[in-house]
Amino acid sequence: MRLAWYTTTFLCAFFSPVCFGAQTVTKLNTVNGNFLIVPVSITGSGPYSFILDTGSNRTLIRNTLLETLRISSTRVVPLNMTNGVIYTREAVAKSVAVAGLSVNDLEVEGIDDDQLARISAFVQGVLGEDFLKHFDVLIDNHVKTLTLDDSADLAHSLSGEHLPLSFSGRRGDQSTVDRLVLNVKLFSIEKLHFQLDSGTNSATFFPSKAVPYIGPGAFRETITTPKGNSQCRIDFVTLKIGKSTFHNQRLASYEGVTRDNLDMDGTLPISMFDRLFISHAEAYAIVNPRIQKPSGSTLSVALSRPFR
Repeated sequence: MRLAWYTTTFLCAFFSPVCFGAQTVTKLNTVNGNFLIVPVSITGSGPYSFILDTGSNRTLIRNTLLETLRISSTRVVPLNMTNGVIYTREAVAKSVAVAGLSVNDLEVEGIDDDQLARISAFVQGVLGEDFLKHFDVLIDNHVKTLTLDDSADLAHSLSGEHLPLSFSGRRGDQSTVDRLVLNVKLFSIEKLHFQLDSGTNSATFFPSKAVPYIGPGAFRETITTPKGNSQCRIDFVTLKIGKSTFHNQRLASYEGVTRDNLDMDGTLPISMFDRLFISHAEAYAIVNPRIQKPSGSTLSVALSRPFR
């Protein structure tokens, strides 16, 4: 298996930015009770502990790690987040890999140490949709594993309601790329556009000023992000996604944040599902999919090397 992996990686490096025809499973850890941590190799070094964040459309790497790996960064660019803007440096990683599956020449963003340290002192970066979009993805919150597949084998092995996915948000007249957006019903509002976000443990709603979104029994809570601490109002609500209904879900509303300057209506935490399958190839998701037949590829959990 190890020999086959190195051979496939070597051949793919010459023909494509993504290594095709493989499927792999890797173990996920957690930090602070809600952030999923995945082992990520950068330009053949590592693996390092990264936050698995489908809610981020860019992969972020600590500036100190970029310096250690001698990956030069270029201009400073603003990165929009839910509770504000952080500034990052653009760079290109020769390869970014998870358990042998890699994306080559990936544009990444360098992030200051203190911004990630607000979440965890040992996390070295954030693995975003710009990497994940090259694969079909299965996140299993029950056994804490991540499956990546660049063939159709995984999709063919799973059954359940196919929920149409959009891969872009919209802010005014501008679209934003590498988003995972589902239609959700909240309160009496149909077809709200919510982003699937593995980087949070609470659904988030960004109402227009005209929407009465605050319900009874709400309380305030501080939420920590790379931008810093933000005050939120927490409600418990019912969400409808396709034919499924999810009761008593936490809903956070950031103080002073409305839909006006954002590219979607809210976010859905992937932690609310036992499992979630995302087909980037066919643009659909399955909530709590069922296994209908064995996958065509041999899966192995990557536990042989600790990551840091």
